[in-house]
Amino acid sequence: MNFTISNRARSISLGLIILGAVGAVVGILGDHTDHHQRTWASLLVNGFFFFGIGLGALFFFALQNATETA
Repeated sequence: MNFTISNRARSISLGLIILGAVGAVVGILGDHTDHHQRTWASLLVNGFFFFGIGLGALFFFALQNATETA
């Protein structure tokens, strides 16, 4: 079973990736007079969030492996 992504979805995804990269660069190199640590704080919070999701998934995989239910 092969999954194919339509050209429209691919172009929208690529556009959003480019928009996010440009936004990150503007946030890092932008005006540092006020709230200059906001970009790094957001990156740290997002890192903790996705690390928590991954750690929770790892816990459930380990639990299924230990109880031999999967």
